[in-house]
Amino acid sequence: MALPGLAAALGAVGLGWFGGWDSMEQLAYNSLFRIRDSIAILPKPSWDERLAIIAIDEKSLQEYGQFPWSRDRYVALLDELSSAQPASISFDILFAEPSEDDDAFSSAIIDNDNV
Repeated sequence: MALPGLAAALGAVGLGWFGGWDSMEQLAYNSLFRIRDSIAILPKPSWDERLAIIAIDEKSLQEYGQFPWSRDRYVALLDELSSAQPASISFDILFAEPSEDDDAFSSAIIDNDNV
């Protein structure tokens, strides 16, 4: 009698152990955000107009080539952003590999004391 329940429990644990639930979890997470955005009673999350996010998207990859990019692209970005005098600049990128442009990039970061 308990054999089907045991088999189901072992199957569920096995799926969790080997990452079988990951895609289902991501699908559920995305669905909850879509539902939240479609319900009119809930306030929609809003961005502060002073905040700008510069993302690396498909268009960026087509224009500048495959990722990772040379550090000189980030130096140019910092030079461009510094003219707007932002309060803070953050990079959500892992710069794990050494680059010949590391010295120029670190100098640009030091020059812009808000990075």
